[in-house]
Amino acid sequence: EQEIHVSVRFGALQVLRSAVHNYPSCANIIWAKVQYIVLDLLQMQSLEDQRDANFGLPKEESSIKGRCLVAAIKVIDECLRVSSGFKGTDDLKEYRLQDIQQISDCTINKTIKSAPHFETDVPGPSQNFTLDITLGTNRWIEVIERLLPQGLSHGSATVRTASLTCFAGMTYDVFFSLPENKRDYVTSSSIHAALSDTAPAVRSAACRAIGIVACFPSILSSPSLPGKFIDAIEFNTRNSSTPVRITASWALANLCSSIRFRALDTNPSAGVLDKSAISLLVEIALRLAKDGEKVKSNAVRALGYLLRFIRFNNHSDTVDDPSNSVLCGDPVWLERMVHALMSCVTTGNVKVQWNVCHALSNLFMNDTLRLPDMPWASSVYSILLLLLRDSNNYKIRMHAAVALAVPVSRLDYGSSFPDVVRGIEHVLESLSSNSLSSPSNFKHKGNLEKQVTFTALHLFSFVSPKDDQSLRDFLIKKASFLEDWLKSLFSLFNNVEDQPLANEAINDEDGFSPNVAQKAMLSSAVKSLLDIYTSENQHTVAQRFEQLARSLEL
Repeated sequence: EQEIHVSVRFGALQVLRSAVHNYPSCANIIWAKVQYIVLDLLQMQSLEDQRDANFGLPKEESSIKGRCLVAAIKVIDECLRVSSGFKGTDDLKEYRLQDIQQISDCTINKTIKSAPHFETDVPGPSQNFTLDITLGTNRWIEVIERLLPQGLSHGSATVRTASLTCFAGMTYDVFFSLPENKRDYVTSSSIHAALSDTAPAVRSAACRAIGIVACFPSILSSPSLPGKFIDAIEFNTRNSSTPVRITASWALANLCSSIRFRALDTNPSAGVLDKSAISLLVEIALRLAKDGEKVKSNAVRALGYLLRFIRFNNHSDTVDDPSNSVLCGDPVWLERMVHALMSCVTTGNVKVQWNVCHALSNLFMNDTLRLPDMPWASSVYSILLLLLRDSNNYKIRMHAAVALAVPVSRLDYGSSFPDVVRGIEHVLESLSSNSLSSPSNFKHKGNLEKQVTFTALHLFSFVSPKDDQSLRDFLIKKASFLEDWLKSLFSLFNNVEDQPLANEAINDEDGFSPNVAQKAMLSSAVKSLLDIYTSENQHTVAQRFEQLARSLEL
């Protein structure tokens, strides 16, 4: 209320923000009143700015009133996020590799800053009540028409920052339910602030808003918007302020992710940027890969997404197809991008390293590459094995295991295949010893074991009597351990078959049915090892593995 001292109002608004964050249904109760409060504070601030220019106002009083306005806008922001279907308070998912990771029967609930339509739904407090997108759309229209024009043009950088931060709670469904002129207002306001505002905090907030909208692949259908986003991102990646470069690089990675989704679509020609724009994205990402750790982490994400869809095989049958020609990349890009990733993995921090593993997974999934012919392939496999074996961080080890499971054939591993098989076997043994490097890794150990299991089965299914004698000798030496390990998997699957399915849903991107796909992988691995032992006249071992193979057929 106006008659309450402004410092008390400030504290009350902070309480309201926390209430809406923790009890989302409160948003419906307080919406109209909070909107009135923000309007009142904006008008009051405008009048006092005029008086301040003419007569002067105590600096302390003016400051606390500005903080009060910012707090009120943050309450509006929370209410908008609730009504928009916003989920979570964490950064974009780095842990769950949506189109790469193949095994894990438990979902990691690491949520995201917004809820793009292609992201997997994660249970959270906001799902405890029915979401009405129409309500969210109407509230956004009200705010865009009544509040944000004053907030975005306000003389205080903190007010402008808070106003732009509202856009970071936008979701796909609400954004594309807005009238076109309102969508244009969101994007044009963000781009204008990113290019023209002098305050670093405002530029950073603008880049985050751009990064959120860039998560929506449909924006690529616009003839001009992606280019404007790239210009704003590129401009801010050169800013002297580190926080600005961090959010600009984050927006870059999100935009590259959307391009990746569209490029891999069944109709890639619709909404894919031209080759010059793709080239610019590559150059920006390569430059940022030499920046500080937080910027580098996002640059690595961007490089991985670009490596997923750019076609580096200039002799591909689809090159003459106009829908694919824009996706063709200079082979020099490939060398520079891989070199940048290798450099980052040796010099970067933990987050940089696991993002490099993710990026290498994307690289391996690019079907235009002939991995055995790549001069860098053996170095990449060696780095992944090193991380999988020696890293103290289990998340990095899991990401490395994921990457090693991506190649789809024995040929893709080239001359590194024996080393990769030996490496994964050593990791299996070390995990079975129940040694744990630090308590912080405990919660990740289960997922690491499952991913290493998947990767090992994947690799063992490729072994054959034609492999090098040294590899065959190694597998003979490890026959006893492998037999015990495989039997433990058998008992696991038998227990699953004897019990009803768990209530927890298994996401198709993170796991698969243990009764079908995993059993088929297990059978393939056992038969491949059996062939090795039979060809090497290891009759006793071969008999035991033959019994294992038969038990799988029952």
